[in-house]
Amino acid sequence: MLLWATRLHASGYSVVVTTTTKLADQPHAGCQITTAATFSAAATAVAESTGQDQPIILVGDQPTTPGKLSGIAPDWIDALSIKFPDTFFLVEADGSAGRSVKGYHPYEPVIPARTGLLVPIIGLDALGQPINSQQVHRPELFCRISGSKPGLPVSPAAIANALLHRDGYLHNTPPTAAILPLLNKVETRRQYQKCRELAALILAVGQPKICSILAGSVQHDCFVRLS
Repeated sequence: MLLWATRLHASGYSVVVTTTTKLADQPHAGCQITTAATFSAAATAVAESTGQDQPIILVGDQPTTPGKLSGIAPDWIDALSIKFPDTFFLVEADGSAGRSVKGYHPYEPVIPARTGLLVPIIGLDALGQPINSQQVHRPELFCRISGSKPGLPVSPAAIANALLHRDGYLHNTPPTAAILPLLNKVETRRQYQKCRELAALILAVGQPKICSILAGSVQHDCFVRLS
């Protein structure tokens, strides 16, 4: 997310990074962290960020897990996007406790209603790993929505099911949003082959909101379009 924020900002756009969940409380290169306790304070922060040397990361002031920064309400983001129509709001709407795939509660992801582009990020390093709590966040929920079983390797079909199932990642997609899955952590030829297999499974469903699929590596800033 920060990669795209800095790229957009360097191109002359006003950019705000935020979250509806939590962010790691650590230095974020190229961005300035700004805390807002009220919507009015958030709006002031966005207004003052225009023309600054770097995009801001807008977070809330609520107590949260140690080492984390709290997010802001999704309706704040919707209201800010109306108030500042020329600003890009990049929102982390889901967390996975450091794992590359997860199972979802009914309220997840927490996506603002005015979202224009939804980018589910899937880590391809999960493929072939056993479905357990070390590799998958909430493995019991992942199994329920993917049709897999605990201990079995994570397969392309299981990931596609977790994305597309009626209780999976996309179930909270707003009607305004196009969907652009990003298959991340593609580092080897074999991972690229599996990536293409997964992309084919996703596209075969014919989800009309999926506008394309990207594959590559955020770490290496390298991507290809698969459809």
